[in-house]
Amino acid sequence: MKPDGLLWRDVTVEHLAPGGETDEYGNPIDTVRVSGVFKGYAWLVKDDERTVAGDVTTQEWRLVLEANAGRRIGSPDRVTVEGDRFEVIGLPWIVTNPRAKGSVSHVEVTIRRSDG
Repeated sequence: MKPDGLLWRDVTVEHLAPGGETDEYGNPIDTVRVSGVFKGYAWLVKDDERTVAGDVTTQEWRLVLEANAGRRIGSPDRVTVEGDRFEVIGLPWIVTNPRAKGSVSHVEVTIRRSDG
């Protein structure tokens, strides 16, 4: 099944790469390069670490992107979905369709809400 009908939100993928500059502690400062804008859809999978006040401090989401996102996304990239920022956790799952000679159906990745 191709999820094309569900993928209607614009998702911006920001690729982080080591830059030439360092911070005051000597750590390299990452530079951001936009990898692209793809159609996609994200949903909440779980929320954890509730504080005493009941606030959620960690949320794990699942993001599905159109097939042409391919291998252009992975940790430590960041994504923006309708103004909400997330960090990518791990490598993407490139979903193939065995009935269509292994053609890529869509891309799935785990994301976590980010304040940065």
